[in-house]
Amino acid sequence: QHQLRIEASTKTLITKLEALLNTEIDESEIHTALSDWQEIQENFNASSGDVRARLREMTSPLKEKIQALRERMLSLGAERKRSIIKQMEALHESNLKIHSKVKTINTLHQKWKTLGRSNFNDELWQQFKVVSDLAYAPCKLHFKARKKEMAANLRVRKALCDSLEATIESINKSEVDTSALNQLLREAESNWKKSSPVEQTKIRSLQKRFYGLMGIIRKHRKKLYQESVAKKTSLITQLQKLADSGDKREAMARAKVLQKEWKTISPTSYREDKLLWERFRETCDKVFAKREPSKASSKNHDNRAVQQIQENIDALKALNALNDQELRNARADFNATVRAFTGALNHRAKKQQSQLIDQFNHLKRSLESRFGTLPDKKSQLLMNRIESHTRLLQNVEEELLNGSEEFSAIKAKFDTEAWQQLETTGNTEFDSLLQSRASNLMNKDNQLEYQKCALAAESRLRELCILLEIRAGVETPEADQAQRMSLQLSQLRSGFGQNKPNQNDNIKFAHETRMLSLCLGPIQPWASDSLRERLSESFARLLRQ
Repeated sequence: QHQLRIEASTKTLITKLEALLNTEIDESEIHTALSDWQEIQENFNASSGDVRARLREMTSPLKEKIQALRERMLSLGAERKRSIIKQMEALHESNLKIHSKVKTINTLHQKWKTLGRSNFNDELWQQFKVVSDLAYAPCKLHFKARKKEMAANLRVRKALCDSLEATIESINKSEVDTSALNQLLREAESNWKKSSPVEQTKIRSLQKRFYGLMGIIRKHRKKLYQESVAKKTSLITQLQKLADSGDKREAMARAKVLQKEWKTISPTSYREDKLLWERFRETCDKVFAKREPSKASSKNHDNRAVQQIQENIDALKALNALNDQELRNARADFNATVRAFTGALNHRAKKQQSQLIDQFNHLKRSLESRFGTLPDKKSQLLMNRIESHTRLLQNVEEELLNGSEEFSAIKAKFDTEAWQQLETTGNTEFDSLLQSRASNLMNKDNQLEYQKCALAAESRLRELCILLEIRAGVETPEADQAQRMSLQLSQLRSGFGQNKPNQNDNIKFAHETRMLSLCLGPIQPWASDSLRERLSESFARLLRQ
């Protein structure tokens, strides 16, 4: 019974194959014919006895035609391979950027693999390998240089950690003010970011060390803040007693001493220091509140105005030194400082104050520009959640793309437990992209499959980059001009541009594009660096419009 079913199934296949062989077969149908013949052969091998004999008789007339198809397939394969070799030769002589060249080399290798065997198979492979190695040679040099760069960055970061440890030791042995600690923290953060990238396999323990040291310095700064608050509060209390004193001359003399002492105390946090200074200044005003002759009073008023303007300038400088998170929380302080500056202006002495006014306005414009580029609190929370996901992914992604270890061994480094405990972003599209990245990382079986994911993510990031360049009116590199034109035509067809977006639309689009770009990966570092640099430039330009 089983043999009869095999015979019936095979007869159907033979009838179908005969009909196909009696027509003009194009290239796509060759695959179908050979696939059917393969199934017929498998059925034949599973048959026996009379069924086997009948099947042999039915298939024998087809063998010659099948062999001709195979030879044709081998010949076509050889033609395709020669074409790929020419493309690889052209790539060797092209001026493509490294990341584009690597992408094209990988694509040509994939095409070669899909062709299978062909006529002159080994000879063509040798030719292809030679031109492929030539095309890849500058890329190899680039990666070698990048490896050296990462090693150098690692040494810089280790030296930075050593320096921080030595600084902490000296801090514990000697006095240091909070201004020096603030500068140390800013410079350390800046130098850490500048010394990037670093090989991911070697960064975890060093990263933990660095942020641990920064935490120690911040704790010391917090302690100094508390001491400064106590000292300044004590001075304010002493001033308040002087303001109520009956001996005006003695009170003013003592107040001048306290003013000098105030200058020797380290600043506290920006907001708290501002409040303490306002209390101190108000109390000083009470102590020195004494009517003087009109001329002297006018001069004192002018001097006081200049002093207040300088204080406002110092306040803006302090604001400009804040990081983005701190700056967002200081918006009310910025507005209050601007109002205080306006109130302090002395129109009679405006010419003498012109340099100070120019300095203030320059700082004001700089800060307004920074405020304009800050995401709102909801967007910042979203970005923080995205970055908590990408930090876990990036620790392993780059190594999977370029690592020398066994692929499965690298995959095992991914902290799945930590990943599962992360809070979702709350945005369906972002969560989907991030989960897709994690799934690709955990489920792909080899580097080649994983590199396909990287090419797809790079393509999506490139498109986002070009869309933002179009919106911001920023020039797109020549290599991506064709894609830019295609996207612009697509926008025109869909009616985009009929109503010009306003600045609020632009700001929303810029922030959404940036957050979406953070979700994309894996991406080869050299491609990511180039595209994200373009994205940042367009982002800043769009927000300034």
